Amino acid sequence: MTYTKLLLAACLVPLLGAAGCRREPPKPSVASATPAGSAVPVDRLAPGELALSQLTAFGLPLPDGMRQRARFTDSAHFEGEIQLDDLVKYLRRHAELGTGSLEGRSLVFGDVTIHRAPPGKRFRVVLTNQAPQTLFGVYDVTPPPAPVERLVDDAARWRAAGYDTRGNPLDPKSMQ
Repeated sequence: MTYTKLLLAACLVPLLGAAGCRREPPKPSVASATPAGSAVPVDRLAPGELALSQLTAFGLPLPDGMRQRARFTDSAHFEGEIQLDDLVKYLRRHAELGTGSLEGRSLVFGDVTIHRAPPGKRFRVVLTNQAPQTLFGVYDVTPPPAPVERLVDDAARWRAAGYDTRGNPLDPKSMQ
């Protein structure tokens, strides 16, 4: 019995000693924490990514490289030497474009919601490729609010409908 215990102890002691002397795995360095090419550094733009400029149109921040051609109360027009597909990717980050349609040489997005625009505003975006320029137009197509008539009394309501208070037409000739 003692021989068995000695044999068992002789086998277990080296195993327990080896298990207790493990080294800690080396900590990953900052350089090896992210695989090369998997993430873009924070201060760099990805290929084809456009930087913001100071220009805005109806709450839409425009990319760097766009120049203003004209601005009106219901539209704004810009131009720049930016690739059309890069501009579309940029716009998709700042607005809900939906699907576009080709109209001649232009790509038209008819029902656009700009993220920073006031709620309820609808826009139309037209992108035209005129190499080397890309033309960019934003149009406010929000329908005007329905006029609310404030008719004070019954007589005013009857007159607005074309009748007097007894229900007779104000202009009998218009009824013929």
